[in-house]
Amino acid sequence: MLSFVLTGRVEKISSRDHESEIAVASKRMLQSGKTSIDWVTCRVRHELARDELATQLHLGAIVRIHGWIEPRRREIEGVAFYDVVLVAHCFEVLRALPALEPQCCKRERGACAG
Repeated sequence: MLSFVLTGRVEKISSRDHESEIAVASKRMLQSGKTSIDWVTCRVRHELARDELATQLHLGAIVRIHGWIEPRRREIEGVAFYDVVLVAHCFEVLRALPALEPQCCKRERGACAG
């Protein structure tokens, strides 16, 4: 089975039924010298990982996610489509630089008024 490792900032966390989703964003330098933001969505299906997700992750956290690449075939109106689903099996919260933290995180720590 193919695997992946992804590092970036958590921008969205959602849950439904027996699955959670994490949207992670990361800046990338283009050849032109400009930056681009890439987005990746991972699914979390393992119960223990979902529990850790709920208690340890917050929006704006910098994380490293490990998981498997799950191939998927779908058929829509008789046409076959092939894509992949990134299924996270574990993650670790990395230390973020204060300058990179979003304002909501600074506010939670009491670093800014309002």
